[in-house]
Amino acid sequence: MLGDMIEPETPEPKLFTYLCYLCIKIPVMFAVHSVYRKPIEEVDQYLPAHRAFLQNLYKKGVTICSGPQVPRNGGFILMRAASKTEAMEIMKNDPYVINGVAEYSVIEFEVRSFAEGFEKFLAE
Repeated sequence: MLGDMIEPETPEPKLFTYLCYLCIKIPVMFAVHSVYRKPIEEVDQYLPAHRAFLQNLYKKGVTICSGPQVPRNGGFILMRAASKTEAMEIMKNDPYVINGVAEYSVIEFEVRSFAEGFEKFLAE
């Protein structure tokens, strides 16, 4: 009879294991891509201010690396931030943006693997 069948006991999931799984924090970073919207001669007028802006981000530990694209029609910045919104807010203060010579797009990604030594950039 079906009603009399006894189901085998299944162990209850361990709460500790479940909680630890939820507590794993995968670090995220942001790849910031710029596209110049004005001729390079106009972009270059703001280059010293742009570099000073980036240098300040390096000092704060926000920027990891940066540089122009090849050919020079934009650039790339690898940065840390608490969220994509924060990364976008930071970039609004770039002289390139303030003066309308460049636009940025921000890509959030999970850091799943990296070269030895890179872990120092993942520390909060």
